[in-house]
Amino acid sequence: MAERRRSRLLKMKSRIVHFRSSSAFMTFVVAYAVFTEQFLFAVIVPVAPFSLAQRAHIPDSGTQYWVAWLFATYGIASVVSSPIWGWWTDRNSSRRTPFLVGLLWLLGATVLLWLASSKALLILSRILQGVGATVIWTTGLAILVDAVGEARIGESMGYVAIALNLSTLTAPMLGGVVFARAGYNAVFAMACGVVALDVLLRFVMVERSTLVEKTAAARCGTAMKLGENGNGCYLCKMHQEKEAALEMSITMISVAGSNSTDLKSLQHLETHDKLQSGKQSRSRVPPLLRLLLSWRFLSALWGGFAYATILAGFQAVLPLRLNSIFGWDSVGGGLIFVPLVAPGLLGPLIGALADRFGHRWFATAGFVGLCPALILLRLIEHDTFAHKAVLCVLLGVVGLCGTCLLEPLIAEITYLGGGQESENGSGNVKVRSYAQAYALFNVAWELGDTAGPLVAGLMVDSVGWKTMSLTLGLLAGVSAVTTALLLVLSLLAINIFYATYNIHWRLELAFVFSDRTAWMFVANLPWLYILAAKNQPIRFLTGYSYENLNILHRRLGEMMCLLALLHGAGMVAAWYCLLRPTGMTIWHFLSLPIIILGLSALACYEVLYLTSLASFRQWWYEVFLGLHVVLQTAGLVLVFFHHRNGRIYVGIALAIFLVDRLVFRLVMKSRSTRADLTVMEDGETVLVSADWPVMDRWRNMLTAFLGLDVQYGWSPTEHVFLTIPSIARKHNIQAHPFTIASSAPARGQEHAWFNLIIRAHDGFTRDLLHYAQTHTTATIRLDGPYGSVDALHMLQSSDIALIVVGGSGIAVAYPLVWALLHGYDAEGGRPRRRVGLIWVVHEASHVSWIGQERLEEMREMGLRVVVPAPTSKAGRPDVAALAEATVHEMAGDGGVDCRVGVVVSGPDSMNRAVRNRCANMAWRGMDVNLAVEKYGW
Repeated sequence: MAERRRSRLLKMKSRIVHFRSSSAFMTFVVAYAVFTEQFLFAVIVPVAPFSLAQRAHIPDSGTQYWVAWLFATYGIASVVSSPIWGWWTDRNSSRRTPFLVGLLWLLGATVLLWLASSKALLILSRILQGVGATVIWTTGLAILVDAVGEARIGESMGYVAIALNLSTLTAPMLGGVVFARAGYNAVFAMACGVVALDVLLRFVMVERSTLVEKTAAARCGTAMKLGENGNGCYLCKMHQEKEAALEMSITMISVAGSNSTDLKSLQHLETHDKLQSGKQSRSRVPPLLRLLLSWRFLSALWGGFAYATILAGFQAVLPLRLNSIFGWDSVGGGLIFVPLVAPGLLGPLIGALADRFGHRWFATAGFVGLCPALILLRLIEHDTFAHKAVLCVLLGVVGLCGTCLLEPLIAEITYLGGGQESENGSGNVKVRSYAQAYALFNVAWELGDTAGPLVAGLMVDSVGWKTMSLTLGLLAGVSAVTTALLLVLSLLAINIFYATYNIHWRLELAFVFSDRTAWMFVANLPWLYILAAKNQPIRFLTGYSYENLNILHRRLGEMMCLLALLHGAGMVAAWYCLLRPTGMTIWHFLSLPIIILGLSALACYEVLYLTSLASFRQWWYEVFLGLHVVLQTAGLVLVFFHHRNGRIYVGIALAIFLVDRLVFRLVMKSRSTRADLTVMEDGETVLVSADWPVMDRWRNMLTAFLGLDVQYGWSPTEHVFLTIPSIARKHNIQAHPFTIASSAPARGQEHAWFNLIIRAHDGFTRDLLHYAQTHTTATIRLDGPYGSVDALHMLQSSDIALIVVGGSGIAVAYPLVWALLHGYDAEGGRPRRRVGLIWVVHEASHVSWIGQERLEEMREMGLRVVVPAPTSKAGRPDVAALAEATVHEMAGDGGVDCRVGVVVSGPDSMNRAVRNRCANMAWRGMDVNLAVEKYGW
């Protein structure tokens, strides 16, 4: 009987503990924490003027100024403390500890604000409140995603949004009512009661990780007791033997591969210990930096900043606008926010749909919908029922679009934070950096909260309500585009603004516009050459390779060509209006020395643009390469003499060009070595292979910062520019880009094996094939490495990594596969990712580029290899369908809950087919990310 009662008590205790750690209860705790934070922020709105006037003895004329400072210091403290709090949360073995500490800090700050009787104490209390509130949006959301998982974070954020909207509505209202009925102390007593309940909830909650640890400890303790009784613990022994066997098998694979590989193979295999130490060393880059070097994360931060700016600015000026039109008092101004926040009740539904069909669709739709809704608010001008009804509808649309934005943005931050891992306080690499990702998002959000009221208020005062609503609408519209397009549009807008600002549009004044476009052309020259440089300062500051910024270089070059044409047209118009009446003929005008210099410079840059088109580059690369260097130099010289006042810009551009070409590419990044040339079995492919001792890149700050040449190593997917002077005299000044086909040396590795797979076509590659048929070695000059590791980082943050390549695209795939298969050991706390490779070959002999033995070896290490029948016999396979089938096979039962990363490198038709199929899979609810490594330059 006693045993049965004890069993029931244990079951009840177990149920209570599981409820305290359940997803529903944890969502409620975090949602209430968000309610508390926003409640404390907004409840002082009706109390602050009284507190400043009666307790801090500030005159009425200075009340508005100090109220603004009370809110500003709150935001500033939150911005400054967010990264620190996020870092500490991820370092701490338990998120519950900083969560509780932050709340107690917030309670103390609220009590201090209650008792404050001077300006200094009021400001200090608000600073402490800002620091304490940061924990909600860093640690709190990290606890939430730990409890519900990334796959359901959108739905859970819907409930958090409801709590946020509820506190935004009720806090000022309750603060005003309680203050009017019961006085100053009752308001803060109510606030402390809200915080006290939050403290209770945080003591009650049990982290999921803590529950798992306790369960594991209990099982282990039971097993130990069995061992003490002489029965032994079969499960524990089996687990230990399995771990030992797994470690031994991995080491044996590495050692066996190391013993069987000669100098001409694609990679000399290192032992498991060296690879593991190398990978762990590389993973010590702070997660904050890795996040900030991600275009996708910056896009999410921009989305949060833009939405916060729009929302805060809108809320700051709307009540005054409605008061001036409808004459509404504070009650009416408060009630009009009901249609704005009511759509937040749909948050869980929208979050669930976003989790199912993809977050980016909803975020884009939210910004697209905000754009016209905000712009149309300019139509509300008269105190009529129709205008009031339109106002409510537009506010409802704004609220619905905002709901579509918040959940996907948080989900995106969650996804990207989950892809970064940092060391906890015990030194184990096992904690995903959710808190640090949320901390950065909180920084962006608070900056938007600060900028919104400031910008909107100043615009209403200076240019009016209509221009303000138009500006916020355009901000929403611009935020709906991709990061690259956003930068291009920003670049275009800046050039248009400066080219047209304060211009009088009369034909006789065309020379003014012509002169302005000339200035814009020369002012853009340094930026054009910085973006074109292989060793650009932007890369050193941000980590983005020149290929990432090449789209900006091309678009800026196109805009500059247009500016040059407009400058020429303006000068012709000036001749027609001003010089032709004096008797100067067009031929006399065009024969002036300064005009000849200008026309020559115009011709250089226009021909430079035409020969830089993709079709010309692919048709005649050697001519493109030569003309690009010659015309750039000639154009700079001609502009230098044509536009004397712009010589400073020309000098800067020329200096950038010379430093990149002469200092970096010919000296610091260049290396000559003796290489073996091997004609492969198909007779159309040359393997260029070499080896050398690896220099320690981390021996000093210069090499660590710049990386220098390939002697110091390289990363997967990076490329070099190859020159082989001995082939022919013309190739002495030509450098052709090729992806490095061998795996990247790990840190601590003493020797590097370098390979290039070069498929013969025309020009240099055909000459190299003929040379390799009669020569087995040659002296090669390598300029590099260059490139971006974004594709590798994307695959490392995925549960399923699929690489689809065609032909010599295996040069991209092999280093990636090698890094993924040997890198998972450094990622404790994450399950081993599934890696797949689809390689489409034209001839069966092309498999020899890697070797059947090497493919089998990687298959044994867990690689899913698919090599369809050669296209020369079976025709082109349906690569897109094959890629989707492979993804579903590797996903198994996980299905849509898996992160899928796809890298494709092949002909344009293959890239396009795989890209479209991935978009279709994302539309159907799978979390798919794609990177395209294109052929050609």
